[in-house]
Amino acid sequence: MTKCECGYDYVAASTGRPRMSESMALPESPLMGRGMNFNMSFGVLLCLLAITFAVANYHGILGNFPRAYWVSAGIFAMGVLRYLRGCAQCRAD
Repeated sequence: MTKCECGYDYVAASTGRPRMSESMALPESPLMGRGMNFNMSFGVLLCLLAITFAVANYHGILGNFPRAYWVSAGIFAMGVLRYLRGCAQCRAD
């Protein structure tokens, strides 16, 4: 199918963007074969980032960063939520 019903030619005006009929998949995690999907590994990464951020603030590396512990708590909460979403996806599959 090179033309739409309206007359638009897909081949002549290709922009390289996916069409509505194409499906996009999440990138595969390097831990995919070990029981972790992308959301689980990204959640773990966010939790580690939050811990690193909090430790850096404790040691004074960040200087006068306002409310750094609130920021790290928010990042940690997002990591936990992302990990739990990945757990739910593993159970659904």
